[in-house]
Amino acid sequence: MNIDFTFRCARVWWFLSLDVVAKHADPLGLPWFGREHLAYVRSRLDLKQDLPISHFDPRVKTYERLQGFRQTFGNEHLEHLLWWQRCVYTQGGHDRVGELLWWHFVNGGFKTTDHHLASVFGTVREEVLGQRQALAAPALLSAWDEQAVAAEESSIEQVEQNIDEILTCNIFAKAWQRTATPLGMDVLIKAFELVCADEATRGGIDEGMLPFPSSWEIELKL
Repeated sequence: MNIDFTFRCARVWWFLSLDVVAKHADPLGLPWFGREHLAYVRSRLDLKQDLPISHFDPRVKTYERLQGFRQTFGNEHLEHLLWWQRCVYTQGGHDRVGELLWWHFVNGGFKTTDHHLASVFGTVREEVLGQRQALAAPALLSAWDEQAVAAEESSIEQVEQNIDEILTCNIFAKAWQRTATPLGMDVLIKAFELVCADEATRGGIDEGMLPFPSSWEIELKL
């Protein structure tokens, strides 16, 4: 485990300790994460000694946490946790860049005269916006969340933004998989080629860096 991996593990561990995250466990892609998992995560997070994450070397603590998690809940749950950390959680950079870019295109960033493609994009957009609205109720902060957020030198606004980004990616990925992917390669190739050819839509993103639509589904199984 290199230090970058363990810093990401430490960030996810802190994130999963929050009640505001547990509230959205299912749409966040964590249907298996129950109260017993939350209690275990908190039992291995010392708000005074482990936070803020950037001030400490997390390698030893990460190994102990993951070993203990496997011993307590089994290999399958550990694999779920590591997969979620790798494929679902977002922390900026290149995390889920495929879903984020294609959601931007679907959500008005790309205009097309192709009526079929426009209809597909419209259907996906309506589903995503509708589900996001349904999940947009403000959350009341628990005492633990207030203390954990303060200890990490973060803010509830940053946490909520992180949650919203993951939820948006998940909802978009499911809507796209139901609506666009089944239409086959011809439609996916057409969307890809039209976006690649439109420099204004790409917004300065090099054509060679644009992910192929639906490619995130290879690893993402929500």
